Amino acid sequence: MQCKITFKFIENTILVESFDGFDDCRFGGSVYPDGKYKIFSNKIPSYYIDGEGKKHYFKNYK
Repeated sequence: MQCKITFKFIENTILVESFDGFDDCRFGGSVYPDGKYKIFSNKIPSYYIDGEGKKHYFKNYK
């Protein structure tokens, strides 16, 4: 698998750019990470919510 993505932190935003081989990052069909994202908090999250609304706690993953 070849995957190259950069994350650039600029003030309160993150700029995400993918490069050659990004199709092998396994994001799924027609899903691309590229874009500019606003940072709302510097707190490290303890969970994420999936597309079905379920909470997944990072402590349960190794």
